[in-house]
Amino acid sequence: TTYDKKKYHVPFPGAADDLAIGIEDGFLTVSTAEIAEIFRPIVNGVIDLVERQRIILAANHKTPKGVILVGGFGQSNYLFRCLKQRFADEAPPPTYTQAANNLVPESEGPRFMVLQPENPWTAVVSGAVMSGLEKDVVVSRKARRYYGVVVSRKWDAATHSLENKHWSTIRSEWRARNQISWCIEKGQSVPVDQPVLFGFSHQWDFDNGYPATVEPRIIVSNAASAPSGIVIRVECKTLQ
Repeated sequence: TTYDKKKYHVPFPGAADDLAIGIEDGFLTVSTAEIAEIFRPIVNGVIDLVERQRIILAANHKTPKGVILVGGFGQSNYLFRCLKQRFADEAPPPTYTQAANNLVPESEGPRFMVLQPENPWTAVVSGAVMSGLEKDVVVSRKARRYYGVVVSRKWDAATHSLENKHWSTIRSEWRARNQISWCIEKGQSVPVDQPVLFGFSHQWDFDNGYPATVEPRIIVSNAASAPSGIVIRVECKTLQ
């Protein structure tokens, strides 16, 4: 990568002069190339995150339309150029990190836009002001995860594991425990001012007593495709 020869002087009050590392008269002098190396791990992390999101979309047969850089770091021209080279330009993208390299699918797929609006650092402030002035600016949000409840279903040898098979004395049939009924799907539009309601039932044997309250287990999943049964791991866990 070619960098300009511009120098930056960072205040270091009280630091002793050390010309070997660029400290003189209370200032640390660094070059554009040195600053780029400082921020390279952060930029690599952003590239890795965008790549992961693109792969998740591809797994769901969707294509990203673009990335908009906002916030303080969003005004970085270095980040902007790296993202454009990786995702927007027609030339084959370079490998910035081993992690990102491992995530690249066999087919890169269509490229998409990388946009850097004017004064991106004001995006958070602008959003807060708009939210305060106009209550109805945002009417819905896209769910970032799957949300569901644990249920019991009639046993089906073709779809249920043996470890979840049990005999229900109430229904007098084989059932599969630890199944999930998904109430909200990832990517679903969820109204911001309305609760998500769903019905459920709970059965018990009165001869053995009954609970005063029933608290269903809520499961969340970050997986690309929601599992039908509980698999407690990073992608699927109980909501605390």
